[in-house]
Amino acid sequence: MSEVVLIRCDLYSGSGVGHLKRCSVLADELQKNDIAPIIVLDEDCGLIPIKLSVPVEMIASTSYNESTDAEALADLAFRYNARKIIGDSYRISSRWVFELQSKGLSVILLDDLQIGGGADLEIDYSPAALGNLSASNRLCGPSYFITDSPLN
Repeated sequence: MSEVVLIRCDLYSGSGVGHLKRCSVLADELQKNDIAPIIVLDEDCGLIPIKLSVPVEMIASTSYNESTDAEALADLAFRYNARKIIGDSYRISSRWVFELQSKGLSVILLDDLQIGGGADLEIDYSPAALGNLSASNRLCGPSYFITDSPLN
């Protein structure tokens, strides 16, 4: 059986499609490596603007709250026997990370704003991140940008 990984992704009015596109590319690559990703979106995200090749779960989000979001993700993780959560969201902080870790989950963040400190692995693809390579749990710099667009 494949390892299940939940990918918590921003898709709400004002967020644009960048997070979802990045998460879709990541999910496709995970599948190629025998990992079963599930993208997790807000229940009220509206129509999904791109075609996704992986399952999608929706969680209630009438008014975003980190604690209730983390709790809903933990419930999904236990339901699917997932041990890892990947977060790509500008709405989370180290509190969200801590709440998931306190439930025994590993947290990986795509975090170009450095807002979710304390994750098990932080990926900051911004050029500015190259000056912050001291932590062993950080992958920094533009070479870690997740895309399926040509790099030329």
